[in-house]
Amino acid sequence: MPEQLSMLPALDALVPPPAVDPAVNVRSFDPVTSFVAAKMARKFAGTQCDTIHACLREHGAMSKDQLASRLRLDGVAIARRLADLQKQGRAEPTGATRLSAASRPERVWRAA
Repeated sequence: MPEQLSMLPALDALVPPPAVDPAVNVRSFDPVTSFVAAKMARKFAGTQCDTIHACLREHGAMSKDQLASRLRLDGVAIARRLADLQKQGRAEPTGATRLSAASRPERVWRAA
C-alpha cells in the first residue's frame, strides 16, 4: 500500500491541470468538460443577451418567466443574462413584480 501512495504525485505530474482562463468562471481543479462548457456558455451569452434585449424592446417590460416562455430559454439562463444586461446598462428592473410560474413574486424588467 505505501508503494501505491508514493506513485500518486508522479501521476499528477504527468497530467497537469488545465490552464485557468480568467475570463471563464471555472476552478482550476474542475474537469476539462467544465472548461469547455464555460467557453461555450460565454459564446452563447452574447447572443442570448441580444435576444433578450430585443424582446424587451419589442414587447415591453416582462418578468424572467415571461421572457423564458416567449423566447423558449431556460429561466436560469434568462436570470443570468438579465444580470449581464443590467451591468451593461441595457436592461433594468422596473420596480414592479409579477407572480412567477411558482407563484412567487419576481422582478419585471425593461430595456434601458
